[in-house]
This record gives sequence, C-alpha cells and structure tokens, in this order.
Amino acid sequence: MDIVQKLILRYNKLQRNLPIQDKKQLFKLANNQNPEILLITCSDSRVEPYFLMGAKPGEVFVVRNAGNIITSPYEGHCGSLGSIEFAVEILKVKHIIICGHSDCGAVKAILNPKKLVKYQEIYKWLEVGSGDKDLNPKRPLLYNVQHHVMNQINKLKEIDFIAKKIKANKIKLHAWYLDIPTYSLKAYCETNHQWGPINHTYLMNTTAAVELDD
Repeated sequence: MDIVQKLILRYNKLQRNLPIQDKKQLFKLANNQNPEILLITCSDSRVEPYFLMGAKPGEVFVVRNAGNIITSPYEGHCGSLGSIEFAVEILKVKHIIICGHSDCGAVKAILNPKKLVKYQEIYKWLEVGSGDKDLNPKRPLLYNVQHHVMNQINKLKEIDFIAKKIKANKIKLHAWYLDIPTYSLKAYCETNHQWGPINHTYLMNTTAAVELDD
C-alpha cells in the first residue's frame, strides 16, 4: 500500500469518526474564519503545526515556506508577504509566531550557499530572500537557527502595516524554536534575553525582543 492509499484510508476513518461537536464547528466555519494567531513556519515535513499546538480548524492561520523566511518587495521576492498582509489587515490576528526548528536544511544552506548554486530557484530564495548575512558557520546550528528566527522577527517589525499594529499594541510577536527529536518548544523571552521553555514566565513577556544576544 502506497502513502496516498494510506492517506485516503485515514481520511475515510476521520469521516466516519468525526465527533458531532467538530462537525458543528466546521459548519460554523463554512463561510467565515476568525483566527487570532498567524503562524509562520518552515515547509519541513517534520514540522506539523496542528499536531504540535493541538489547534483546531479556524484557530491558526498558517504560512509556510522553506526556512520560515520573511521577504519584502524591496528584496525582489514578495514571497509570502501577501498572505501575511491578509492575516494582519483582514483577519486581524493578534499574535504572529515565527517558529524555526532543529536540523533546518534552509539554515544549513544559508550557511553554505555554494552547495546549492546548481539549484537556481532554491539558491535565489535562500541567498536573496533570507538576508541572513550575519549567521556564523563556526557556531552550532542551534545558535544559527535561533538567530535566523530573530532576524525574521526583526524583518516583521520593518513592515509598515505590522509596525503600526505593534505600536498600537494590537499585535504581539513571538519567536519559537522546535526541537524535532523531543517535539518540545522553546521561546525567546525579551525580559531575560534568553531562549527557554514556554511557561508562565514566558507568557507574561510575549513580545519578542529586537536583538538576540551572542
């Protein structure tokens, strides 16, 4: 049995066993959505936002690309900016989370882009779109992935329609890191300028800081 057949069997099982309360919720969502969270994360198949967060349909608006990269028209790549604007301006999300992850191939490639020169579109996306010229190949990958996430947070702050929302205290930014082997999350806390477990202390200080300490 191939993977498509397996997915179809899982789909049929879901249809048979979908709880009545979930059916009612989906019916309510048929013509409207009102998520409060925009999650920007990597396309990596190991990162599964709904499994990770236990989110239900309608709760999280998800934008994914290779390396959870934020780009702007000024860099020559609009990337996912239209989807981000839709979430911020039309859906009026209250939180934006950027979530990087361990063993990130995109960050590895940014650290050593010459290996991807023969793959033109990937090379252009990571070399031009990332803007992470200050990552350090001599440092551990963990450091570079977390630094990369903070760089993307800073890019969000430079986007006009997001900057206005932050100033008006209508949006909070969050920097997260997923450790794939344990499927545990860490978040950057601006109070102590460190990455740590998501807990009550973090929840009390939810706006990501501008800089990541060395």
